[in-house]
Amino acid sequence: MQLIRFDEILYMESSGHTVGVRTRTKNLYCYGSLGKFKELLPEYFVQCHKSYLVNMKEIRCLERNCISTIQGDRIPVSKSRYGDTRERYFRYMEGIRLAGEMK
Repeated sequence: MQLIRFDEILYMESSGHTVGVRTRTKNLYCYGSLGKFKELLPEYFVQCHKSYLVNMKEIRCLERNCISTIQGDRIPVSKSRYGDTRERYFRYMEGIRLAGEMK
């Protein structure tokens, strides 16, 4: 068993009954479902595809069909989840902007 802080996670990818957890320094794999992990993660994670959860703090660019992370990974965005992903990401970015103005 290994503990990982939420902020260390770049994204999570599901394949069958295995979930891969990508951090800046390593890839970890565990048995489970993405849905179970989604319930445990903070609000700054978004499910952009049935097989991917992404840490919005790590997004460099959101395009129509993919997300580019700060680390250079490209993660698919499904057509059915693009609208929700875009809305949540813009809300997240607006929250960061407002928090910066309050300082």
